[in-house]
Amino acid sequence: MRARPWLNRRRLAPPTGWAGLVFGACLIASAVLPRPSQAQAAPAQAAHAWQDPAALSAAAEKYLRAQLASIPGIPTVAMDPPQTQNLAACTELFPFIPEPVHIRPRMSVGVRCAAPQTWTTFVQATVSIAGQYYVAAHQLGMGQILRSDDLVAHKADLAALPADAVLDPSQAIGMKLASAMMAGQMLRTDNLRSAMYIQRGQSVQLVVNGQGFRVSTQGKAMTSAGPGERIQVRNANGQVISGVVSRSGEVDVPL
Repeated sequence: MRARPWLNRRRLAPPTGWAGLVFGACLIASAVLPRPSQAQAAPAQAAHAWQDPAALSAAAEKYLRAQLASIPGIPTVAMDPPQTQNLAACTELFPFIPEPVHIRPRMSVGVRCAAPQTWTTFVQATVSIAGQYYVAAHQLGMGQILRSDDLVAHKADLAALPADAVLDPSQAIGMKLASAMMAGQMLRTDNLRSAMYIQRGQSVQLVVNGQGFRVSTQGKAMTSAGPGERIQVRNANGQVISGVVSRSGEVDVPL
């Protein structure tokens, strides 16, 4: 049988005397004191506090609801869970909506942080607004001045409508149509003009006011303009005259 040298090795006895005291103290210190890597890791973890997603979502929703308050309807807002795993905790949040503001079914709300670290993120939201819009009650002609019986209300999700849809009858009553409309067609602010709005080709009254006299004559509008705006008019002699549309619908010609 081969000899097994490892069986003959003697176990090392623990040191005695002063050496034993030093060895024991080292064992106690290694068990009590934290390792350098552990001691340095604790402050590093405390320094990286992440932004609370619930607070971020609440700030964005509050701001969005304030923007919807002017719309005549009942809003419903559902915020998507925000991604905050890489955003440092913020002491004050500043929500905003990128310009131009258009109400639609899916909206984005920006949130900016100024301290202690600067960052900007966006929170997505689903929006619906239960309300009503207005359509033509019957066929309407170009240039017609709208009355209350020319409009009829329809219910809808206002967030899904065009931005220029008429949501309040006061937006349309007393206004002039820039183009004809069929019954049931949606009223849009882009198709409305002031009742005193003059359209190109329309017959207008030219008025010259002077000290102690007033002269008026007929002409044809060469351009379109509303009250307070300049317009060019061709008179009966073929001369093109520039004037300003008055609140009465006449064209004032300065001397």
